[in-house]
Amino acid sequence: MVSRVIKLFMSNDHKIRRVVVGNDEKGRSQVLFDSDMPNVHQRPNSPGTYFNEIWTSEIIPAKISSYKDTSPKGGHLRHSPPGNGVHWRIVQSSGKRVVLSDAEARSSHEKMNKTGSSQLKKGGRHWNMHRTPTVDYGFCLRGERHLVLEEDDVLITQGTIVVQLGNWHAWDNRSNVPVNMAYVMMGGEFAS
Repeated sequence: MVSRVIKLFMSNDHKIRRVVVGNDEKGRSQVLFDSDMPNVHQRPNSPGTYFNEIWTSEIIPAKISSYKDTSPKGGHLRHSPPGNGVHWRIVQSSGKRVVLSDAEARSSHEKMNKTGSSQLKKGGRHWNMHRTPTVDYGFCLRGERHLVLEEDDVLITQGTIVVQLGNWHAWDNRSNVPVNMAYVMMGGEFAS
């Protein structure tokens, strides 16, 4: 199964097909949605980087509804999941390295931070050093990226899983090769 998922995302120009299965009014399983990804956003100020929003649950435990698409076409990009919820996305990044000025970084961050829960670090090692009150599970499907931390960098390669616990970080592609990563992000709270 994992090898099929990896093969599916081997190309950045491949449209992602999303199939959602649920139950009809009699409780029988059926395909509810089957189409290209309906909610794709280009990251502000970052040509070649796309956020594919697969599914979002506003609250956990999730209310299981077979008829409401939680990622409708034309929805807005949310950098973080709902505070008590979860979302799943795939980020496709071109091989072109992006470097933004402080003003461009703030502008990009503000456009994605509709909920206000993501924090951009002033004076960080990377223009996009940020943190969110979330537990994130990341899986590198293709390519490699550096996970930039406050003092260290960690090379993440295809097949690597990353668990992040609300830490300051940024992602940087230094390879000139397109990268695809899948993320499940769950809302959380910072310990006081």
